[in-house]
This record gives sequence, C-alpha cells and structure tokens, in this order.
Amino acid sequence: MSFLRNLLLKFLSGILCTLFFALILNMTLKEVLINGVLYESMKSVLTTNEYSEPNVMDNVTYDENNSIFGNNTIMSEIINSDEVQGMVNEFVSQIMEQMGSNDIDMSNDNQIDVEQKIMDYIKTNRDTLSQESGVEITDEMINDTYLQMKNQNVNKNIYDMISSTTNNMNPQEKTMLQGFSLITADSSRNLIIFAIIVDILLIALVTWSYYKWMWSVAWGMISGGLIPIGLCWLVQNIVLKSFNYNVNLEPMLKLSYYVVGTGVVIGVLYVIINSIIMKRRRKAIDDVVPRITNTSA
Repeated sequence: MSFLRNLLLKFLSGILCTLFFALILNMTLKEVLINGVLYESMKSVLTTNEYSEPNVMDNVTYDENNSIFGNNTIMSEIINSDEVQGMVNEFVSQIMEQMGSNDIDMSNDNQIDVEQKIMDYIKTNRDTLSQESGVEITDEMINDTYLQMKNQNVNKNIYDMISSTTNNMNPQEKTMLQGFSLITADSSRNLIIFAIIVDILLIALVTWSYYKWMWSVAWGMISGGLIPIGLCWLVQNIVLKSFNYNVNLEPMLKLSYYVVGTGVVIGVLYVIINSIIMKRRRKAIDDVVPRITNTSA
C-alpha cells in the first residue's frame, strides 16, 4: 500500500511539474517570442531610412538629423516602453483573432495609430528621455520626428511588414502560431491554475497529512521552474547565437526563478516542520520508555 501511495505521489508531482511549466509558458511565451519579433519589426521601421513607400509631403520640410530616431538611447527607451508594449499586445491580439481566416486584414479600419502613440509617449516622457539620453528634447525635435514618421509612412510600413509575414505563412506555420495563441490564452491560464489547485488537493489527500504534501508540491514547483530555465539557457547559448538574433528571455527567467524560489521556501518549511514533529515524537518516546521499564520492574 505504501509503495502504491509513493508511486501515486510521484505521478502527481510529475503532473504538477508539467502544470507549472505550462503556466510559465502561458504567462511569458507571447512576450518572449511573438512580441520579440514585433519589437524587431517596429524597431526596424522606426530606425531605418529604407522604406518601401515613402509618403513625400509637398511643401513640408524637416531636419532628419534633428529627429529623435537618430539617438539610439532615446530609441531604446521608446521601443522598450510600456506604451509600445501595449501596442505590441494590440498587434498580437489582432493577428491571433484573424488566424483562422486565409488572410490577415490590416486595413485602415483595423490599424493602430503607431505614429500618434509614439508621439504621445515622447511628449509625456520628454524629461525622462532627455535625462536618459543626455540630449535636451526640444519642440523642434518633436516636430521633426513627427514629420519624419508621416513622411516615411511608419504606420503603413509596420502593417505591411506584419501583413506580408503573416499572410505568407504556410499552413504548418499558421498552425504553430495558433498553437501559441492557445497556450497563451487567458482561458488556458485559468484551466492550468484550476488543475494545479486540484493536483495539490489530491497530493494532500494521498499523503493524508497537514504538512507532508508540502514536499511533493515543493519538488513539483522546483522541477517545473528549472525546465524553462534550462530551455532559456539552451535558446540563449545555442539557438540565438546560431541565428544571430536577439530575443528577450528575461520575463520567462524571472517567473521561473520565482516559481523555483517559492518551491524552495515550501521545501524548507516542510523540513523545519518535519524536524519539529520528529523531535516531539522522539521526546514522547523517551518519556514513555522509562515508564514502561519501571512498570515491568
């Protein structure tokens, strides 16, 4: 009976490991993979002068050298800002919603005004950007930046790039992207969290103890967190170096470390509680043995 119980506990711990790994993927995969590609697309359009269809405006002049896009520090702040992150999430939502159709519709009705959102961010965070870059951002610079974006059709080029990439996907690639969509969906996250709770309750039921369940849960969390950490190391040191491409793995690593750390804390608590209980049991035995000896005598 004890053998079967231990076997069942190992099985439930393995499921818990898988569930925590799935939860980490659900919460970070979109940001790491899909958002990373879109960041690169947006950065490419915003920082290069090679545009497919420039929108040459009549009777409008501006100094391209005075544009904010010429400063790498400022551009890094803009590209990695929460506002741009929000835009990327909107892009992803649009694409995912349309993945079932033959073509991704990036018509004017569906477009997000990237130019205006970037300008709003620059105006709101002018002082911070000036301090970070060491360059005073003047009204003239902001105006030249806005005119440059308008003249070089930033909105259109970003959408053309996304549309071209997604519409040229083969069925296997679209299926893979739909799989990413399923993994990162809020409904999937709720299902995984529910499954984790049920699994922990089953572990507690099998151990039939108010604290022994903690050991199985600790190992499930630690192993579930170590898998994506190892995966990130593999991607960063082998895959990305081979393709010379940058992907921000920090979100996945942070959450993985948090899961592992929580598992370690639960494991330490188990060891402490178990140590206290074992000491009490030994003391109780030490108190009982003399009494039995005296009675026998």
